[in-house]
Amino acid sequence: PPPLPVAPHVFDVHLDGGKIMYFKKPCVKEDMEKWFFLHLAPVRSSDLPEGRRRYGFDNLDFKFSHYGVSSDGVCLAVRSLPQYAVARITTGQYALETKRLVWATEIPLQN
Repeated sequence: PPPLPVAPHVFDVHLDGGKIMYFKKPCVKEDMEKWFFLHLAPVRSSDLPEGRRRYGFDNLDFKFSHYGVSSDGVCLAVRSLPQYAVARITTGQYALETKRLVWATEIPLQN
């Protein structure tokens, strides 16, 4: 069976084998139009790309159309996580047109 969601929200968020997965059923067009934000705080800031070190987290924001698939009212998006040790993941969705947060969750990780 799939791992239990670590963040049941609008999308269920699962962590499995170096990947983060977003799952939603039922899923409608509007669910796929919102911007996904994915911020990773590393255990060691030196693991971040040099341009991200001053922010303290890596920004892997994405559009569903780039990493997701939908079929029969089910949506699934999958992103690979970096090789470095991650202390915390902050993720959710943001409506760019209204500049409003749709949902967010923070996932502390043990490394």
